[in-house]
Amino acid sequence: MIFMLNFLFWLFGGLLIGIGTYAFVDKWRGTGLITVNTIYDVLLDISLVLIIFGGVVFIVSFAGCVGALRENTCLLKFYSLCLLIFFLLEMAIAIIGFVFPHTMQSIVEESFTDKIIHKYRDNDDLRNFIDFAQKEFHCCGLSSEGYMDWSMNEYFNCSSPSREQCGVPYSC
Repeated sequence: MIFMLNFLFWLFGGLLIGIGTYAFVDKWRGTGLITVNTIYDVLLDISLVLIIFGGVVFIVSFAGCVGALRENTCLLKFYSLCLLIFFLLEMAIAIIGFVFPHTMQSIVEESFTDKIIHKYRDNDDLRNFIDFAQKEFHCCGLSSEGYMDWSMNEYFNCSSPSREQCGVPYSC
């Protein structure tokens, strides 16, 4: 049972790595240069998130799969330790989120709103995701300020020389 489940996760991890790599190479061919300066750049690039997440799933499930198949205690201990670390991280994030909900919300709002709004036109994947989210959830902007968030974008602020000055994306 452990072997089969980890084998499926191993395939899933490999699939995520493949999809992420394809998306990264496709974006690289289209734009030419992809810069990763901060951790936010990694978190906002879905192809890099897929590659990293897929790599972690691939390695951990491979250890569980081979460890169960060969009854290798070293690999099974590594697998168990990784699962324990993932569980403890999930619990810590959930507890912090429940104990300090307003603090977590403000941290996420402040850190991501600036980055996402500024990169709206620079990253096609991010733009498509924001447009989808705004249409799906019938909202405009990312924070509690709503459409006013878009004044931080160089294309939509009122001092912009473009046609879109003092405007919002079409998905609003």
